[in-house]
Amino acid sequence: MGINTFTSRPGPLTGQTVLVTRPAHQAEVLAQQIEAAGGKALRFPVLAVEPVTISAPDLSLIKELDQYDWAIFISVNAVDFGLLAVRDICDWPDKVKIAVIGKSSAAAVEQAGLFVDACPAEQFSSEGLLALIEMQQVAGQKIIIFRGVGGRDLLADSLRNRGATVDVFSSYCRVKPDSDPEIIRLSGRYKNINSIQINSIESLENLCEMIGNDQSEWLYNTPLVVVSPRIVDRARTLGFKNTIRVADSAMNDAVMQALIAMATPGHQTE
Repeated sequence: MGINTFTSRPGPLTGQTVLVTRPAHQAEVLAQQIEAAGGKALRFPVLAVEPVTISAPDLSLIKELDQYDWAIFISVNAVDFGLLAVRDICDWPDKVKIAVIGKSSAAAVEQAGLFVDACPAEQFSSEGLLALIEMQQVAGQKIIIFRGVGGRDLLADSLRNRGATVDVFSSYCRVKPDSDPEIIRLSGRYKNINSIQINSIESLENLCEMIGNDQSEWLYNTPLVVVSPRIVDRARTLGFKNTIRVADSAMNDAVMQALIAMATPGHQTE
């Protein structure tokens, strides 16, 4: 893996190098926006997303999809892989309402030609979705949650406690990619990385493992742009000491605004 070489145009990220840690198939648009703003994007995926073989019981859930009141997608990957599995079997039932946790997932649903009925306006998390009025009176309703293998159980457990029947459909898994971290270590040690973009706690933990504790002092002193307060809490626990800025959402434009704000002299620490 090499560092892209190009002539930067002047812009709000001129002189800034951003470590982009998204999965390879989701990183390029953000990387190009960073470069269009005058910065340099170091592409270093710390997560890879792979489909899983759908079990017979899970396939039966899809065959009975029209029996559900709500379908909840917890991420863009849940939308992409979940709808792929659904459309191998049936069309999306009009009666099944769709809820998502964040704006990126909402955009993915709409791009697939479907309508989003519920999405948090600010708190893009399971907690934010559970706080919506649509998720309060769910007793007697059937809900299916589309997610990856090993996702959080908070959402499913909370909805069950409110009286809903909840099934979980896992269509993908997250793995740590086999990426060579040496070029990142060198850039970090020579202070050539100004900020790091992080999309999840798992991404942050993978990055720390891939860099290695024996060569990570620079890492914990590098500012972060993250997409939820939960990541801030985990980063502080891991030992990150510098500025951590929370983007308004995981959407590219929101992450760019956070990166630009952090690169601007006199920015507010969050």
